[in-house]
Amino acid sequence: MITRFTDGRDPSPKTREVFTFHRPETLTLWSKGPFSFRTGLSHLPELNTDGLRDCRNRCSDHTLAT
Repeated sequence: MITRFTDGRDPSPKTREVFTFHRPETLTLWSKGPFSFRTGLSHLPELNTDGLRDCRNRCSDHTLAT
């Protein structure tokens, strides 16, 4: 049996397969948050690249572009 979950608070809600469940108390706590995990990722502050090697900058630029 395949279990799927969709978080309607995501910026682009998609059905995802769920392999394990968190405790109900944890899900309740998370659902009371201001936004979903994926929405929160889009609100992260800009990466401070001072002191990073060029290859790290290219890697982070590529990751942020995807």
